Amino acid sequence: GETPDFQTFAQAIASLYALGVADAVTFLVRDSVYHEQLYFYGAIDGASASKPVLFRSESMDANAVEILYDNGSVFYGEDVNFLQFEHLSFRAGYEYNYVVDARECNSFEWRNCRFTAALTSTNTNVYFSDITVGPVVEDCEFRYGYSGFYSYANNTASGSILQRNTFQDVWQGIELNGYQLSPIVNQNRIHAANGYAALRFSSLRGSAQITNNAIIYQTNENQGSGIYYESGQDDGGTPVLANNSVSISGAGQIFGIRTYGAENLLIAHNSIRISSPQVFASALEMYYGNGCTIVNNVFVNAGAGYAVTDYEGNHTYDYNDYYTTGANLAAKNDNPLNNLSAWQAATGQDAHSLSADPFFVSDSDLHAQAPALDGAGVAGTGITADFAGEMRD
Repeated sequence: GETPDFQTFAQAIASLYALGVADAVTFLVRDSVYHEQLYFYGAIDGASASKPVLFRSESMDANAVEILYDNGSVFYGEDVNFLQFEHLSFRAGYEYNYVVDARECNSFEWRNCRFTAALTSTNTNVYFSDITVGPVVEDCEFRYGYSGFYSYANNTASGSILQRNTFQDVWQGIELNGYQLSPIVNQNRIHAANGYAALRFSSLRGSAQITNNAIIYQTNENQGSGIYYESGQDDGGTPVLANNSVSISGAGQIFGIRTYGAENLLIAHNSIRISSPQVFASALEMYYGNGCTIVNNVFVNAGAGYAVTDYEGNHTYDYNDYYTTGANLAAKNDNPLNNLSAWQAATGQDAHSLSADPFFVSDSDLHAQAPALDGAGVAGTGITADFAGEMRD
């Protein structure tokens, strides 16, 4: 309207804490640049899953509403729940600040928002700690900072959904730590450089869905990974890592997908390309772990190293394509194996797999063009479309 109820976010937040809420509340935010911090401390009386508090751009244009703050995090919250934000931009002006710093904050939702750290930031862009019900983050843009999005659970946390987000000029895209139950990480686009992993997961539980993500990653870190998955718990769930496209290059010992202690993980329909002069770099590394199934993937090392390595793992491999321009195709328990036959003999696996150049469209467009791969996979994974949404035949 012509006369807003509140001139600033601070006034609106003060009203929430003074009055509480009796029903769902929506604040429509006029187009402007707001030089202030959104500060929430403690629960808002009456707020719940059915009575959330929503801040939304009145024009539905995130470019038109920017919250800029130079003296701390743009958003700071502690022990506050059921907040939602739509079509807003958050920008930090100081290199050592998070854009969002949310501590013991649960049941948050962010949609169509933009998060921009300072250009020289070495801190995390959006940071959640000690969660019990994870946030929903959809159709958002992240730029600059170490990790674009980071969350940590002290105990089992459920509900984290990150999908259709874009990460640009970050060191790492998404990092989920702690005992997070069945998170969904889907259809994110990540252009990252220099960090430890574009997607990094530790100690997940249940049936995580890590699917349809496209990663272009340039790193000078030794042992940098496109996707790093560590110590998933064997609790009866079936986590899925599928339909991801990973293109990673660097001078160090790098990995397209790297797992450590993974249990019952389905790795299917991924297209992986790495390029490094290091002979121990590998498109896939399975380090320890048990019960994983690796099927219908393409693993390419366009450098000096391996297409696949397995160290003391107990996993099932079949219907994959492995290709390297290096001297050895694979390694089992640190023993180099120069071709597919040697890998099959050493592992007893991959009876129906191939070793052929897939002839990707480009270094970043990992659609295979080689006739040898047409129809070379197997049905039954439950995944019927590829990472571009095209139906598999």
